Amino acid sequence: MLVLPRTAYPASDELWLNVVFEDGTAAEIQIDDDGNHDFDDEDSYMKAYAYTENADGTYDVSTKAPIGVNDGVLIRRDTVEWGNENYLTIVDSTNVWDVTDVTRADEEVTAGSFTYNDKNAVVVTGGDRGENIRTAWVWDKDEDTTPGHVAGVYDPKVEAGVGNTITIRKEEKEGRGEV
Repeated sequence: MLVLPRTAYPASDELWLNVVFEDGTAAEIQIDDDGNHDFDDEDSYMKAYAYTENADGTYDVSTKAPIGVNDGVLIRRDTVEWGNENYLTIVDSTNVWDVTDVTRADEEVTAGSFTYNDKNAVVVTGGDRGENIRTAWVWDKDEDTTPGHVAGVYDPKVEAGVGNTITIRKEEKEGRGEV
């Protein structure tokens, strides 16, 4: 489940999180066990956490480290570069959800996609070697606040596209020439 940035605390001893599950369902859920994660810290949001649902309808968050955000860019049909040289495959069963501007459970989550432009992406992988994308949550980049992205260091420019193949060139910024 992806934990959205807006959280509700209806009582001081309860933790409620706004989340989007792997099937695209958005919900506000009550957390019984936070897995020792600090949800008072804004860095805990827009990450995917493993969880279990309890019989009483509350949820336990796993103690495993969450999956964080990386740049995600479609480099050719059905292949995504996620982070630094992690190449993942989009398969027929892949779920991609656009969570741009979604902060609460009552807001609409729509089917999303990777594009030839960078997007923020949190990816849950599957397959024998973790090479397939099982679920991804994507949202538009805000160049000023995206963790791990330095504007101008690597901004892919699509030069040409023919069939399933595209050519990408790197450009340096501020008059330093083309690479």
